[in-house]
Amino acid sequence: MELIADITFHSVFPDKELVKEKEVIIDEINSYKDSPAELIFDDFEELLYPNHPIGRNILGTPEALKSFTREDIFRFIQSNYHTDQIVFCSVGQKDFKKVVKLAEKYFGEIPENRRVVKRKPVLSHAPRIVRIDKDTYQSHVVIGGVVYDYNHPSDWGCIC
Repeated sequence: MELIADITFHSVFPDKELVKEKEVIIDEINSYKDSPAELIFDDFEELLYPNHPIGRNILGTPEALKSFTREDIFRFIQSNYHTDQIVFCSVGQKDFKKVVKLAEKYFGEIPENRRVVKRKPVLSHAPRIVRIDKDTYQSHVVIGGVVYDYNHPSDWGCIC
């Protein structure tokens, strides 16, 4: 618990380390682009959810990454780490009172930060066919369609 609390709420993000980590991530982005079998899923999600955060590649772009500063990271934490959405889970034969005591010790002093902005809704998409030609000896295909959401009053039930 101490480690999780420290990483989540007390990281300092030294500039020197950020520069090194940016280089590592840019290398990951470049190597990821060389893997059409993985890249096709990000292309698909970008087409399915244009102009929505869920449609963006989790690695980002080298240009955006290079522009990040420590202040951007702290701003992200402030706007996305909400205390009303934090869940702590302990699994195993642990004494509940001891777990609560430790949680209070490491997480009890965290200032309240409740979500005030609603998440951007995922808008529906228009069906389409997109073909991307690349100079490779492989073909990759993704086929997707609209399905009911979890709360839809359908007769299907949940197929998990």
